[in-house]
Amino acid sequence: MHALIEQTRTEHTAVAREVNSLQLVTFRVEEGLFGVPMCSIREIIRVPRVVHVPLSPPSLEGMANLRGKVLPIIDLRTCFNVERAEHTEATRVIVMDGESLVGFAVDRVTNAISVDSDLVEPPDTIETSVNVDYITGIVRQEHADAGHQLVVLLDLAHLTRVEFSDVIDAQPTGDNGRTNMGGLRRDEQESSGAAQDLQLVNFRVDGQEYALPIERVQEIVVLPEELCQVPNRESHVLGVISLREQLLPVVSLRTFFNLPSVPFDEHNRVVVLSPGNDNEKWPAVGLVVDSVKEVLRLPASRVAPLPELLLSDADRIEISGICQLEEGRRLVNILSPDKMFSEPELVQKLRESIAPDGENGMPDPQRAEAMLDVEEQFVVFRLHEEEYGVRVEEVQEILRASEQFTHVPNAPPFIEGLASLRGTVLPVLNLRRRFGLAVQEFDERQRIIVLTVGQTRLGVIVDAVTEVLKAPRSTIGPAPPLSAAGRGLIEQVANFEQTQRMVLILAARMLIDSWSPDDPDMIEEVS
Repeated sequence: MHALIEQTRTEHTAVAREVNSLQLVTFRVEEGLFGVPMCSIREIIRVPRVVHVPLSPPSLEGMANLRGKVLPIIDLRTCFNVERAEHTEATRVIVMDGESLVGFAVDRVTNAISVDSDLVEPPDTIETSVNVDYITGIVRQEHADAGHQLVVLLDLAHLTRVEFSDVIDAQPTGDNGRTNMGGLRRDEQESSGAAQDLQLVNFRVDGQEYALPIERVQEIVVLPEELCQVPNRESHVLGVISLREQLLPVVSLRTFFNLPSVPFDEHNRVVVLSPGNDNEKWPAVGLVVDSVKEVLRLPASRVAPLPELLLSDADRIEISGICQLEEGRRLVNILSPDKMFSEPELVQKLRESIAPDGENGMPDPQRAEAMLDVEEQFVVFRLHEEEYGVRVEEVQEILRASEQFTHVPNAPPFIEGLASLRGTVLPVLNLRRRFGLAVQEFDERQRIIVLTVGQTRLGVIVDAVTEVLKAPRSTIGPAPPLSAAGRGLIEQVANFEQTQRMVLILAARMLIDSWSPDDPDMIEEVS
C-alpha cells in the first residue's frame, strides 16, 4: 500500500509541474492556509445535517445526504491534530471529485488563485505541523503589507487513504485495483446511463436469478388475489387481470420453464412486459415471478454469451446471455422476450385472452425503474441523537427495559446480563455500550428489542422505539465502510433525500455474533 501511495504522490506532483498555471482553491484550518487543485473539487457546500456513525475514526464527522447520495464528511481539524471547534457560518465542506464521494470540513474557504507551477516548492523545504505525507508542495504568496504567506498544497485523496487505512486494507478492490469506499465508485454510479452499460430488472424464479432489459419492462405490480380465468388457455397462462382499465394476460414463469408450482404469497410480483417496437408481434403480457430483487446497472462486458453447446439450439433458447457478478459467484440469466413469445400458438392464446378491440395502453417504459420501488420494512429506534433500524422480520418482540439482569462472568462490557423471557434465558446487549456512547440511566422510554436470527436470540437495549418504517428499495444503499471497529454492524443506509432523513440499518447477525460465551453451558448454569 505504501508503494501505491508513493506512486500516487509522484504522479500528482509530476502532473502539477507539467502545467504552466495551477488553479487552486485555498482554505483555512485554524491559522494554516491550505490549497487543493480546483480540478479535483466537485463542489463546495455549507455544512449539511450530519448523521454520526458509531465506532468510526475520530476524524469522521459523520454521513450526510448529498442529493440522494451518501456523503462521508471528514473533519480536517481532527486530521491535523487541532482541537475540534463548533461550526460557524463560514464553515464549508469541500466535496472532492474522486473515486468515492468524500467531503472535508474546513474553517472557511478563502480564495481561488492561479500560480505558476514552476513556483511550487517540494514539501521538504519547510517545516510544518501537518504530516508531510499529505503535502504535494508549497506555494509562497507575496503580500505588500504582510510579506510572504505560505499555501500548503494537500493531497486529500492520500489523506483519506491514511485516515481509513485499516478499513481500506480489508475491503475488496475494483477491477482497476482501487478501493471501493462507498459500494460502487462514483464514476460507476454516474455512468449507468451510458450507452455501453446495461440496465436490467432482476428477479427470482425457483431460486434462480433472471433479468429482463429495463426498456422492455413497463412496470411491476403486486399479484392480485384473484385472476379472471380464460377458456382453452395454455397451462402457463394463468388468466387475465385488469390494469388501468386494460386487460392483461398473465403468464406463470414457473410453468413456462417447466418448474414445480408453489402457492403464491406476498412476495410474488407481476412483471409487465412490453411487446417491443413491433406491436403486432404479441400483446403486452404480465410475467409472474417469485420475487423482484433490484435494477442492475453493469457494463455490457459483464454479459457472457451462451455456451457453445447451446448455440446449435439457440433459436429455441429464451436466454440471450449470462451476467457474471461477484467475480463469477453469482450468475444471472438474461431473458429474451421475443424468443419467449415466438410460438404462434402462444401468441394467439394471449390475444384471445383479451378483448378483441382492447388496446394495451401501458405506462411509459421510462417509469419502470421508479415503479419497481418495492418497499422494505424496518423497526426504527433512537440511540443518542441518531436513528437506527433493523429488519422487521428479524424482530421477535419489543419489551419494556428493566434493570433486573443476571450478571454474566467474563462477558464483554456491553453485555448487560441475562433476562428471563417466558421461561427461557435471553442475553441482553446494551447498544450504547456496544457503540461506545455514554450510558444513561433506565427510563420509561427505553425498550429491549428481541432479535432472532435462525435459532439464536438476543435482546438489545435502545433509547426508544419510534416506528415501523416502510422504505422504498431505491432509498436503501450500502453503508460506506468507514470503521474497522464497526465493520459489518451497519450494513445499509436508508437515505430519504427530500426530508434529509438518514436511518442506519444494523445487521442483526453481526450484533448476535459479537457475543458468544466461551462456555456453551454458561447460560444454563447462570440461569
